[in-house]
Amino acid sequence: MQKVISTSADGAKSVFAADLDGDNDNDIISASFFDDKIAWHKNSGGGNFGTEQIVSSFADGANTVFACDLDGDFDIDLISATTNYILKHENLGNGNFGIQQLIASATNITLVHAADLDGDLDNDVIYSNTYISTISWCENDGIGNFSSPQTIFSNNGANSVFAIDIDGDNDNDLVYGAYIASTNSNIIAWFENDGTGNFGSQQVISTFVNDVKSVYSIDIDNDGDNDVLSASMSDDKIAWYENDGMGNFGIQQIISTDPDGPRYVFAKDIDNDGDNDVLSASYYDDKIAWHENTLLNFIDSFTICGTDSVQFGNNWVNSSGYHYDSLQNYLGGDSINFIYVDAYPIFSEFFTVEICENETYEFYGQLLDSAGTYSENFQTINGCDSIEELILIVNPLPTILIEPFNPDSVSLNSGLVNLPNVLPAGGTFSGSGISGNSFDPQIAGIGTFWISYFYTDPNTNCTNSDSVQITVFDDTGIKSLANKQIEIFPNPSYGKFTIEGYNLHSVEIRNITGKIVKQFSIDNKKSTIINLKEQAKGIYFVKVVGSRFVEFRKLVLI
Repeated sequence: MQKVISTSADGAKSVFAADLDGDNDNDIISASFFDDKIAWHKNSGGGNFGTEQIVSSFADGANTVFACDLDGDFDIDLISATTNYILKHENLGNGNFGIQQLIASATNITLVHAADLDGDLDNDVIYSNTYISTISWCENDGIGNFSSPQTIFSNNGANSVFAIDIDGDNDNDLVYGAYIASTNSNIIAWFENDGTGNFGSQQVISTFVNDVKSVYSIDIDNDGDNDVLSASMSDDKIAWYENDGMGNFGIQQIISTDPDGPRYVFAKDIDNDGDNDVLSASYYDDKIAWHENTLLNFIDSFTICGTDSVQFGNNWVNSSGYHYDSLQNYLGGDSINFIYVDAYPIFSEFFTVEICENETYEFYGQLLDSAGTYSENFQTINGCDSIEELILIVNPLPTILIEPFNPDSVSLNSGLVNLPNVLPAGGTFSGSGISGNSFDPQIAGIGTFWISYFYTDPNTNCTNSDSVQITVFDDTGIKSLANKQIEIFPNPSYGKFTIEGYNLHSVEIRNITGKIVKQFSIDNKKSTIINLKEQAKGIYFVKVVGSRFVEFRKLVLI
């Protein structure tokens, strides 16, 4: 399908595509005969182009234009051919051009081109001249200075020439189009380069053209070799010829007959779909147009997640990369649609955490203390799910069985006391008075003490503890009674004890802090039973008042 770029190129004779402004897309350059103009159109993306920007309006009778780096400064310069001159237009950067400079003078130049013909890695200038029927070249010194013209060969009516590797031997051969006056016919042919600028005999590509004006070579069918394109003016044909990779060419395949008097043909991937489209400049309708190559037709790009898929043609696609679907185009050849798919996995991370009973684990803001499976869903930067799953195991605390001290009340001077039996073994005792595997009253001192046992389960690393009490009392004076008329027994006591004596009036009992915990009258009874089981274990002080005495005794509850 023809797409018009400009109708202001008066007598358009040549079109070319290259990145002139360094923005990584191909702009369009044109040469027009009647307005003596070299101009370019900025590529705005998607096959859309900006307004005309004039490089020169003094290219008298502009016939052709070509773009490449001529002076080794890594930007794209322009070469144009007018009726009598070959001109250089230096790119000063970003598509701004200096004044035109003369490369060579010649009469009736129909086409100019540039390529490395002699293997010295700079671009030499090649041109065809119909007036003297020659194809010539000017050697580049590498910085944009050129030698005098050197004739490559002579032929009748050479209209166009292009240099490229046709036979896959990595040197630039020549493709040309010419009118043969002696037979009143046209020819498209190529000449093999030996790599140093010497060329072999003519090899015919096609004679089915009428007034061939332009030839170009590039890979049209994406098979890795350079095919040939032609524009012929009298039959309005833009056509191409398939190369088998060794310089043998197939029959003519017509691309379009819409241009009116096409004088130039060129090819580049205009729509960024992976194949080379064709551009034409036509003389009689003043049109610069491009013809989309439907060999590769980019449809769309897709992003899918996990096991998702996208339908393309008759297939479902679920893997990353380019995917192709072959159809038949209107010429009867293959046309390939393709899509690009980014397939991203759904990230699923599973992990297990063990905690102990009475502990918590934080999982994305949640404090968890119950065994189970927990999950959180996220979205990646690609829009796909990311699932994180937690398996929480809650291990029980080890069960501790600890026996009480026996006895659980000892005197200060009773000596070492064995620590109580405990299951499971292998833990650690802690508390005042612990000395090795014993409890030492002398270290602990007088009072009631908690002795704790800690045990860590080696399989779960969970720790539990339990405690028992032991009381240490001062037994000094308990057996040496100051007043033998009074007797308190049993002492130590489990809570109940008896006071016996004569002429007893009252009893007052205080704890170790001095607080009265019991007080009552006896009224001359010989004995009385006192119950202190509601009181805590420890040391108490008993005050007994008789008719002729007051006696203080120490009492130990165990």
